[in-house]
Amino acid sequence: MLGWIYRLSRQRGPTGGSRVWTLVWGLALAVRVLRWLGRERVRVVQEVLEPGETLLVRHLPAGTSSDGR
Repeated sequence: MLGWIYRLSRQRGPTGGSRVWTLVWGLALAVRVLRWLGRERVRVVQEVLEPGETLLVRHLPAGTSSDGR
């Protein structure tokens, strides 16, 4: 729904000349940016395993992390 509002308001606002639609476009853009900033980031870890070392892979529930953040 937000994508539809964003596209419609972008057409009718900044490029169409309507101040109200420009305001709606700005609000929709702000929501998209805030969602992008609040997204969950994936952390990639790279280490070389020496002979005899083991690797444990586990899946944690959303919102938890092993490093306490």
